[in-house]
Amino acid sequence: MIRTTFDSLSGVARVSLATPERANALTPDDIRALAQAVEAAGREPELRCLVLDADGDTFSAGADLDALAHVSTEALLASAADDFSHLAQMFAACPAPTLCALNGPAVGGGAGVALLADVIVASASAKLIFPFARLGLVPDSGLTKIVTTALGPSRTRLLFLSGGAIDAAPAFQAGLVSQCVPADEFATAVAKSISILSRTPLGLAPALRALIDDCSERSLREQIVLEARAQAERLSLPQTRSAIAAALATMRQPR
Repeated sequence: MIRTTFDSLSGVARVSLATPERANALTPDDIRALAQAVEAAGREPELRCLVLDADGDTFSAGADLDALAHVSTEALLASAADDFSHLAQMFAACPAPTLCALNGPAVGGGAGVALLADVIVASASAKLIFPFARLGLVPDSGLTKIVTTALGPSRTRLLFLSGGAIDAAPAFQAGLVSQCVPADEFATAVAKSISILSRTPLGLAPALRALIDDCSERSLREQIVLEARAQAERLSLPQTRSAIAAALATMRQPR
């Protein structure tokens, strides 16, 4: 089950994996519901930050194996490709920053879901687990791209071929997660990050995503041109002009 809430005063939407009795295992229906929840949150005019979190001690046990055992190959392909692609697109299109509160283990596709967020605050007790090889499967949900980008091909092959895991601290060092904090500081760290991200100017998050995604595949010249175009678009906005004017006024005040 996916639970959603929206606080119009703070502008914070929460999308929660809410089946702790089954360790938040994800069925194809859950992936579709998650995409719909992110899409709906993105339509809120007052949205300032979207938070993805989970009930219980496990972020997600990944794909619900009971559900997979009774699904056809065609349906599985549609879920793994079409439904997850749609979920990734909804995260990419979200007009506000997205944050994943990674409270515990994220297994397989559950790790793929967590890694879709712009910012991932992880408890030190969390870990990303990739058991695909033990089931005779290859990683899905974009993990071969996301993890390889962070770890490089050699470390990724070892991790995936061994059905291994990476704890929150080394995941932070590798750049897979944004922050790793002690378990007793996790709630405070998440709240602080939400407060910071909620102050992000409207529309800046998707502009940054467009620049950062696949930047390694572009030349420096191409990247500079894209940055300049994005900067020009931002400078044309009234709210950007107002922010610059306010900053200049502050700088010119006598000290």
